[in-house]
Amino acid sequence: PLLTWQAGAPGAPDASDASDAAVEDFETGDFSAFDWQRWGGDVPWSITSSQVHGGSYSAQAGDVGDDETSTLRLTYDCAAGQVSFFVKTSSERGFDYLIFHVDGQERDRWSGEQEWVQVSYTVSAGTHTFEWSYEKDGSVANGSDTAWLDDITLP
Repeated sequence: PLLTWQAGAPGAPDASDASDAAVEDFETGDFSAFDWQRWGGDVPWSITSSQVHGGSYSAQAGDVGDDETSTLRLTYDCAAGQVSFFVKTSSERGFDYLIFHVDGQERDRWSGEQEWVQVSYTVSAGTHTFEWSYEKDGSVANGSDTAWLDDITLP
């Protein structure tokens, strides 16, 4: 959900206190904890228990074919701080990527056989659109040919 507080209001989060951050760990077993848009691209993202960083569930890119994409998007009103998450890939190195965008700007990309790694990016206060898109090229499938996300923290 889109959460907003007026600065100084009772219950308003202090941007310096990480305990006030919103966390998406997919432990609901579905995408109901936040207002996710998971139908971007050719195949939607899903919840899985086959690969997890923590808990019982993570989000997995859709089972795409050649030249297809699977996009997961969240628009969220943040405090200034760090957005962080864990990512894992199993794909053709250098050709099939999980690409992360903030407000339409590419911030990072991953490919190949990569175990869970935590990454973080600075964001300003305000409403931002976060997008994770698994993009497959026109040929060759390596590994599981997918990507996973888990334990997303939003300031």
